[in-house]
Amino acid sequence: NKNGNIYTNEEIHIIRNVLNKLAEIELRHIKKEKGGSEMNTIIYARVSTDEQAKGFSLDYQIEVMNKFCDMKGFNIIKTFKEDESAKDFGGRPEWTNLRAYIDANRSEVDLVLVQKWDRYSRDIYTALGMLEEFRLKGVQVNSVEQWLDMEIPESKMMLSLYLSQGEVERHKISARVKDGNYKALSSGY
Repeated sequence: NKNGNIYTNEEIHIIRNVLNKLAEIELRHIKKEKGGSEMNTIIYARVSTDEQAKGFSLDYQIEVMNKFCDMKGFNIIKTFKEDESAKDFGGRPEWTNLRAYIDANRSEVDLVLVQKWDRYSRDIYTALGMLEEFRLKGVQVNSVEQWLDMEIPESKMMLSLYLSQGEVERHKISARVKDGNYKALSSGY
């Protein structure tokens, strides 16, 4: 069109609808492969800051994921609440427990669900490695608010974008903290 966009707004709307339908078909296919049973789901909620841990963030995330699972007919088998701030998976005790649970119950776990991809990780390289580890164990990881069908190549591109956004935000927060500390020190505090 004259704005230089490849697609019109109407075409974008149609494409989004098609992608949503494909995601629904994929979910039905996964359920069918399991003999029509529900997807056994682990819920993982995480906060990024100590302030969030003291607030309602974890409870809100869990509420959203519970409603999503209820709507989709997913069977919640375990919930992990990470109330400690950690920049990587190694510093998260509940993440370690989640991995151990999957190893001990591999055939019973189909999905690890997070509210948003930045709740999963804010480090793209580590996150992709962890996704591959779970894929090899037959476990999907996905997000309520940013659901992706990993069989569609474009979804892998979107996943990279979602994970990159979290990493960029982590770097911006770090820079703001450093700036604040520098200003405080230079002011004599």
